[in-house]
Amino acid sequence: MVPLLSILLVSVALVFLAYWREIHRIIRQLHSFNQGEIHTKLSNQSIFCSTEKLAGEINRTLTINETLQETAAKQERHLRKSIGDLSHDLRTPLTVLQGYEELLESQPEHQQEYLLAMRQKCTQLTEIIDTFAQWYQAEDPDLPLHKDVFDLAELLIHCLVEQAHLFQQAGLEPEIKLPEEPVYCCSDRGACQRILENLLTNARKHTTGRIYVELQLQKKGADLVVANEVDEMAPEEISVLFQRFYQRDSARTKGGSGLGLSIVKALADKLEIKISAGTEKGWLWMRIRF
Repeated sequence: MVPLLSILLVSVALVFLAYWREIHRIIRQLHSFNQGEIHTKLSNQSIFCSTEKLAGEINRTLTINETLQETAAKQERHLRKSIGDLSHDLRTPLTVLQGYEELLESQPEHQQEYLLAMRQKCTQLTEIIDTFAQWYQAEDPDLPLHKDVFDLAELLIHCLVEQAHLFQQAGLEPEIKLPEEPVYCCSDRGACQRILENLLTNARKHTTGRIYVELQLQKKGADLVVANEVDEMAPEEISVLFQRFYQRDSARTKGGSGLGLSIVKALADKLEIKISAGTEKGWLWMRIRF
């Protein structure tokens, strides 16, 4: 009986020692990985099923952590670039204003001309600041939304009328196609109005020719299409259209913040409205499904 008990105790001790060595091996590998001494994941080959599963779970955690770090680094680079772009967009009109101020002092006979140019730059600067405030509000996770039933067609007509003088100043006459019957929608009217305004503004500022606006009544809901002619766009440009501060190189000379479409995307997400974009035969189209 005693020899059998001794053998049993020795066997348990050997199993415990082997288990301890496996745990210690995993600890050493994890320590080396955290210190940057190795860049490979932990070996999950073990004689024990539990330690093999432990190593596998640790590896999955390390992979998730690496992905989060890469995403954070990418967002940090994008934020730094965005802040630089915004700083440039704010500094440019201020520099122009300072230049006109100096010209006013040296050439007072051109006062009206310079004052008009300064007023235009002040308007551009105000628009950039206002748009930034709107983007900040749209990104607020606690933004209050008040859903109600309203006529989407009537709201679209309202937005078009409000921007009619801007289209006229730009020499543009959008082609508009609306259904004859009302298009009722249950959503936040104010947020939807901001979406419509920003889509129309984006088309007006960046078209190379024509603009097309169509509201299509569907069996469930409605589709709004806002399209404008554009120069050739690469596929990768479409995927970043709704990123904050994104502007095509050709758009920077026209002023703006690069936040208009980002606001559209943020509000659409909050309202659970689907938005998509694409190009076809020289046209950039954006579709909102209400």
